[in-house]
Formats: sequence, C-alpha cells, structure tokens
Amino acid sequence: FLVSYDVNEVLTVELPLTSPPVISGDDVNLGLKGEFYSIETHQEPPFVAQPFVLPKEPNYMMSVGLSEFMLNSASFGYFSAGNLQVLVNDSMIPPKSPVHLNTTSMGMFIPQLPKLYPDMLMNLQVYATEAPMLSLQMDVVDVGAQLGAKAFAIEPNGTQVPLFTLSVETRLSGKMWIVDEKLKANAMLDNITLTLASSEVGTFKMDALENVVKMGINLMGLPKLNALLGDGIFLPQMKQAQLVNPVLKLEKGFLVVSSDTKIVQTNRNFNTL
Repeated sequence: FLVSYDVNEVLTVELPLTSPPVISGDDVNLGLKGEFYSIETHQEPPFVAQPFVLPKEPNYMMSVGLSEFMLNSASFGYFSAGNLQVLVNDSMIPPKSPVHLNTTSMGMFIPQLPKLYPDMLMNLQVYATEAPMLSLQMDVVDVGAQLGAKAFAIEPNGTQVPLFTLSVETRLSGKMWIVDEKLKANAMLDNITLTLASSEVGTFKMDALENVVKMGINLMGLPKLNALLGDGIFLPQMKQAQLVNPVLKLEKGFLVVSSDTKIVQTNRNFNTL
C-alpha cells in the first residue's frame, strides 16, 4: 500500500506501509516510511532511515512521529533539484549597513580589490554544496549546512568578473512548538566558519570578514528568519476531523505530535420520510 502526492512544484512525498497495521485493544498502530523526493530527479538520499519506537501517549487520542530521515529527505529533495541557491546583490543589504556589496566597501577586508576593480558593484552567488542536515535531540533541533559563496565584480557593461570563492560552514540550533494549531520555531547561530576556497585576486585574511558576516547574520538575517518562523505554518488538517490542543515533543532522532481530535460536522441534505 502506497500513498504519494506532490507537495509543491519541487517535492513529492511517498508514504508506503512498512508492515501491516497492528490492532491491540483500543490502539491502532501504523508504520509508514515517509520520504520526500525531488519531482525532477527522484533521487534517493545518501542516508538511510533509522527505526524508532513511538512512545505511548495515553492522555491523547492520536500520536504521529516524524523521523530525522523524513525531514532530511525534504532537504535533499530541494538540494538535488538545485533549489538551494540564491543570488545576493547590494540592493538586498539595508542602507544603514556599514558594509555593502561593492569593491570599495569590501576593500576593508581585501585591500587589493578596489585597486583591481575600482568602484564596482558586486554579486554573491550563495549555494549549498551539500544538503543541509537536521538533527533532532531532546528538546532541541540542530542544523548544519555546508555552503559555497562565489563573488563577482560587475563591470559597467554588465559582465560579471569572478573574484573569489568562500567555503562556509554553519551550525544553528533552535526549538519548535505548537500554538494555535500552528507549528512555530526559533533559531540561533551557534557557529560559522569561512575559508578561502579559491581566489582570482590573491589571498586575504578571513578573520575580520568572518566576524562581519557573523554580526550581519545575528543583526539582520536571524531576526528576519525568526520573524518568519514565529509566524508559523498551520498543521495539516484532516477532512472530517480537527486536532484539539496538539502538542509537540522532540526526542532523539524523531519528533512526536500528540493530540485529541473531534469530528467536523459536514452539511448534508436529508429527505424527510
């Protein structure tokens, strides 16, 4: 038995049964292997699903467990589809920022840059070199990402001149919870490391640039991300049932959503005999 459907234009999800349903007393247990795929590539991720035991929650009518594997398969699906990349230009940086994406401003960190390419705007192509991986621990979520950042100078005729490429390793941690039938979260930056992978303009020191990037993430990037995470997303709803007071618990390797339910009345026409 297999259920599959397209989540959006990038991902599809498959939910095959891993074993027959088990009925015991008042309980019905279903084992499913949930996995996301890129619709375009349908490529298997380079990691395997690990079994877990869903804890009994006698105070709730239903519990659903989601493993790290399922969540990370969504990340790999976006990665294999080529969707984890963004082009950053100076218009995306707040005007009051002390650092801007142009060769003059970046000369603070790369002294030879404004001499080689004076008064030019820059673009920064940021892309994942590996699928970001999420690790679920007791009450906390850890996320690691390996990124590349390719910098270009923009000549007056619009030609992009490659300057250098950075390797970026980041680690974030955060918490997740459910309120008002929405899944919400927040995140904090634990660490970021910049390494010069290659350069067309010669070598330069990374310490000051790394500190500025870290400050920019904490002052501008994370507040925007946490505002988005704080808004949350509505939990999926069943057609004829509604979740009542759902709660989320993070365990090692998986998360559990437990809830009571109530039947949703539907409008039906009855003929009177």
